[in-house]
Amino acid sequence: MYGISTVNTHGMFALLYAIATVVMVFTAISYSKMCKAFPIAGSAYSYVQRAINPHLGFMVGWAMIIDYMVLPLLNYVLVSMYLYLLIPAIPYKVWIVVTVLAMTGINIIGVKVASRVDAVITILGVSFVFVFMIFMVRWLLGGNGAGTTADISGIINIPALSSGAVSFGTVFQQCTLICLCFLGFDALTTYTEETVDPEKTVGKAIIFTCLIYGIICVAMGYLSQLSWPNAWMEITDQGTAAAELVKHVMGNGGSIIFSVIYLTAAFASGTTAEGSAARLLFVMGRDKTIPGWFSKVNSRFQTPVNAISVIALLGIFALFTDFASISSVISFGALTAFVFVNISVITHYYIKGGNRKGFRNKFNYIIMPIIGAALCAFMWFSLDKAALIIGLSWCAIGFVYLVVQTKGFKKQPGVIGEI
Repeated sequence: MYGISTVNTHGMFALLYAIATVVMVFTAISYSKMCKAFPIAGSAYSYVQRAINPHLGFMVGWAMIIDYMVLPLLNYVLVSMYLYLLIPAIPYKVWIVVTVLAMTGINIIGVKVASRVDAVITILGVSFVFVFMIFMVRWLLGGNGAGTTADISGIINIPALSSGAVSFGTVFQQCTLICLCFLGFDALTTYTEETVDPEKTVGKAIIFTCLIYGIICVAMGYLSQLSWPNAWMEITDQGTAAAELVKHVMGNGGSIIFSVIYLTAAFASGTTAEGSAARLLFVMGRDKTIPGWFSKVNSRFQTPVNAISVIALLGIFALFTDFASISSVISFGALTAFVFVNISVITHYYIKGGNRKGFRNKFNYIIMPIIGAALCAFMWFSLDKAALIIGLSWCAIGFVYLVVQTKGFKKQPGVIGEI
């Protein structure tokens, strides 16, 4: 995200995170309210299904499926970019093939990334972020970069905006990519049934996680821009620009350490993402929502080999597309879900629940979710045309399928796996 967004906005990476954080906090508040209303392991799909309409819930769930299908592609690209950075003698497209085969092999065999290994990778990644922030502060106090830790240019490039070199439309379009980085805060709802007093604890955890992550990223973006003010003109590879930034401040050693940590994390994340997407297809096949062929299990490894193979075949598209395009398609599904979670609050609490008296109810159940839905909808309309075409085409297929499955909406729709 750093390279693409920095280049396209002429160094306003921190501003993008600030805007995205505001948008996501409004949505996180709506998630917390729906979590309180339905203290079960759920998601946008189940909230819309219960609060608004089962058929609309199906469509929201269908839109979210595209996230599961495309997310592995994002990791195939990320891993391959950093492998190519470390070992440029092997062509990038060869790394794509190697990455897809490696992740697919692991999932077919059934080797899971141990939770302890996952935890270690996370701790290393977070630790490196804070260590790097300290290095950037020292770099700036030493007179390098902007030579100061307090400068508005670390957030906004006023000359670029005033001259029209960067439009506000471009800024908001780049924000749609940044929203992708917030995916996962809603996953806390899956722990609802295992948590004591989930109505209070899970809701607060969702808001807190979203807010803290946003603040840290804004701070990182701010220091990054001050440390390398001309990055938007000097970055040589947008895909691995973060490694270039680390090299700029910490030298080759720091860049290699960062690349190895990032590569390891991306590979673990990609393997999990591919497995999750395959599991979704498996469950849908088992429940007869889609052909039962997808639920076939390998007799030796007891893994859904057909579903895994389909996700791997989608990896072919990674050979012909880029990081930004894949990110936009994922954002389509995410932003669609976020819009309807906000609307669910209005429907459940204000319309059906009758919480209409007093300014407090109007503020909590009308004003706040309307702002959240409007902000997410604005971001949705800011997506690039290709992402909208792909996303809407996918939804059109889902709508036709829904009409057929429910015999013209006369029956309840089937359950979409375990979204």
